[in-house]
Amino acid sequence: MPFPSSRPFRKKKLWLIAIAVEALAPLLRAWARLKTGPSTDPRTWRKALILGDNHIGDILYRSASLQHLKAGLPDCEFHYLAEPGSSRILEGNPAIASILPWVRSDSPLDLAPEHFAALKAMRFDAALCTNCIKYWPDLLLALRLGIPNRAGYIYKGFSSWVTRPIPISHPRSYPAYFRDYVASLTGQPPDWPLRPIIHTTPDDEAAAAQLWDRLGLARHRRLLACFMTTRQPTGVWPLANFGNALLSLRSSTDLHIVLCGSAADKPLLAGIDRDFHLQADIVAGDLSLRALACFLRRFHAVLSTDSGPRHIANAAGVPVFFFRNLRSDPVETGVYLDTETDFCPPTGWLDPAAHAAILSAITPETVASAIAAHALNPSPC
Repeated sequence: MPFPSSRPFRKKKLWLIAIAVEALAPLLRAWARLKTGPSTDPRTWRKALILGDNHIGDILYRSASLQHLKAGLPDCEFHYLAEPGSSRILEGNPAIASILPWVRSDSPLDLAPEHFAALKAMRFDAALCTNCIKYWPDLLLALRLGIPNRAGYIYKGFSSWVTRPIPISHPRSYPAYFRDYVASLTGQPPDWPLRPIIHTTPDDEAAAAQLWDRLGLARHRRLLACFMTTRQPTGVWPLANFGNALLSLRSSTDLHIVLCGSAADKPLLAGIDRDFHLQADIVAGDLSLRALACFLRRFHAVLSTDSGPRHIANAAGVPVFFFRNLRSDPVETGVYLDTETDFCPPTGWLDPAAHAAILSAITPETVASAIAAHALNPSPC
């Protein structure tokens, strides 16, 4: 394999490390073969471990293609390694044989010893290393687990640790990357929709309906759900802007506002409701992730940060208005469905100060006007 191009690397130091790793490829390949044994054809795989970023959005990015992965390799069981909180969004997915807990040790890149031992005892035939950016930790974990087949990317080096190289075409949205991954691995054309898929249950539906009835939401003609918090430490549209945009919508449209978040967000949401006189309902930690998807199906639109609820709303089929994370590529984290509207300009890789400046320049009037124009559409989608 030729040495990696410098184009995918934002830091020269990382590019030089990748070149050094490729120079050692014969030795690393021999070590990997000694560690795991020979690789085999995907059609012979019977048990595979899916690895990758596992926040809610990351999992939902992949959810559109999981059924096609199973259809392409029907004799293989797929087990998904994910953090216990976010993995609940995958429960009930028929393409997944089990969801395994990613419980970290003291090292952020490693598993707790008891979980590592349990994974190793499962004797996987293959590891699907689906992270398309920082993928070497997943490859290293697969090697330590003794997994003989490792499907993954090689454009940033570490080709010696991959037995099934997956090509990558930049730039693409993250859901499209995984669709291409599955298509390459299984030989299917990458032409299926990218909308996330959440498999809900009657219990999820009942929980959503119970909350709907308790809040008396049926009396409102149109509903707007707003998620204004995120786990990201920077790059959030100012809360006052959210409040002013929602106040404008309350005054100029028939949209009833429901402020949503986690249980810990409840005091903040109550303060926004009070300070901006929104007369909103508050849903904070009242529903499971899957029940939240059932709840959002009844809404006319969702206004959100670039966080998990954006993708849950996409799975629910609700039009989403959001503010993209400007510390990433504008195509990779941007709009991937025609029901999405991104308020941010097509730029990326900004430092926190530049990110904050661009977000502050997006006025409440701009946001309220876009959502109000949608509210005039008689169709709910």
